[in-house]
Amino acid sequence: MPNHKYTIHDHEVIFPKNFKKNINSVYKYKNLIDGYFQKKCEKKIKIIAKSNFIRLTGSCSAALIVALRALNLKNTDEVILPSYNFTSAANAVLIAGAKIIYADVCPYTFCLDPRSVEKVINKNTKCILLVHYGAACCDMDKFLKLKKKYKLSIVEDAAHVFGSKYKNKYLGTIGDLGAFSFHQTKNIIGGQAGAISVNNKKFISNVEIQLDKGTDRKKFQSLGSKKKFYQWQGIGSEYRCPELSAAVLEADLRNIKKKYNFRSNLWTFYYKELAEITKDPSISLQSIPQNYISAFHNFCLVLKNKNQKELFIKFLRNRGIQASSHYYALHKSNFGKKFVNKITNLKNTDYLHNGLVRLPFHENLTKKDINTIVKVVKSFFYDQKLK
Repeated sequence: MPNHKYTIHDHEVIFPKNFKKNINSVYKYKNLIDGYFQKKCEKKIKIIAKSNFIRLTGSCSAALIVALRALNLKNTDEVILPSYNFTSAANAVLIAGAKIIYADVCPYTFCLDPRSVEKVINKNTKCILLVHYGAACCDMDKFLKLKKKYKLSIVEDAAHVFGSKYKNKYLGTIGDLGAFSFHQTKNIIGGQAGAISVNNKKFISNVEIQLDKGTDRKKFQSLGSKKKFYQWQGIGSEYRCPELSAAVLEADLRNIKKKYNFRSNLWTFYYKELAEITKDPSISLQSIPQNYISAFHNFCLVLKNKNQKELFIKFLRNRGIQASSHYYALHKSNFGKKFVNKITNLKNTDYLHNGLVRLPFHENLTKKDINTIVKVVKSFFYDQKLK
């Protein structure tokens, strides 16, 4: 149920037009798995992201597990990832049987810092798990150089950035494998849905087997196949997206241009209106890299410490505006502390953990809502004179 305490919510689920028609179609044809809408979404996503291989999954978490397991990692292998991150990426590393190594984020983009990454690369490093955060992205040129220099794999967690382009190439399709999210909190929604993009052909067979519960069913079903049966080929599970979620997603994929135009305009307005508060060097906004076309997943600002962050959130909420922090940094969590090592230096991650706040950011916001948010935010910094 929605929280009616607030006049302006930080996020709202917006059902796409025609989704009921799609749901009725699923009901009519009585097929809840591996159906028409799953295949149609895969084709649409391939076109939008210009990927050579897309498979719909039940979530981005599932796509990350499949991607990491496709690398055939050993228990001595290490995967580098940001600590300012959701648990899905870290869980995928552990499920794949490898070790987690934290690296710090860039203080401007809030994405993984290649300099911090290179400091922790060693003979056991096998993969860099990039997380493109919010409205920005990782510096792919620098990471591709690290990939080549140290002969590593790159997996892109592109949960926030479906439809974003880095130097005319879509994020999620630049590394060896990429994972997208269509969770109800993302820009394009399927409820619970995700997708995996396989950009290195050598991983396709492994991914197909995992998605088919460890079998070679895909080859069995292919046109011209002479196989009389399919059989167990390796470890897999039920990772595919159900047809009902695919039906919702297919309807929302039609709205991508309209949605992203709105989000671009909203992010730009926030940034222009609030840039002046960053004259105080202890307050920062996320920067969008050059040569990057953003999907504008969220808008956030970072305050100087945890106390000011909590005061700011309370200030907004008392005025009917729902705002929230984001990730609880993995290296500070009870479980995540196990993976902190002596050379872990995460000062920028600590800064985000202590100070980051997300403002309301969704297509149901009216001009009045947006102007109210900006006015209240400014009043916190100027009228309250909190330093």
